[in-house]
Amino acid sequence: MRARMSPFSQVLSHAYLPARNPLASGSRAMTPMPAARAAGIGVIVREPLANGFLAGKYAWDSTWEKGDIRARMPRPYVKQMAALGQRVRELAEKAGTSPSQLALRFVLDQPAVSVAIVGMKTVQQVDENLGWEA
Repeated sequence: MRARMSPFSQVLSHAYLPARNPLASGSRAMTPMPAARAAGIGVIVREPLANGFLAGKYAWDSTWEKGDIRARMPRPYVKQMAALGQRVRELAEKAGTSPSQLALRFVLDQPAVSVAIVGMKTVQQVDENLGWEA
């Protein structure tokens, strides 16, 4: 059972994931989570699939069309996210699930998380992302 949350929320981007993600480094849960939970603040996680990187969609050498937000990302960041995506793919394969389902499960299993805002462009992505619940 989740603790009663205050009407205040904090928005957390996927930017916190690489640095403090057990999937990436074996470290504990994302840094702001314990503090938010202790304060009774619900966390809204934005972009839990990190622009598709944690869904296993992109490699370090991927390219994007002009206007795509990923095209403006610094290459070292793209390399870091692609490596994390590869690790998520490996763990998902061992778990018998998809990378996006594993990444969403990790985020939603954090006790302080109230909501995860997932951007999906296709019906196939919706079906896959909802499959974690089945």
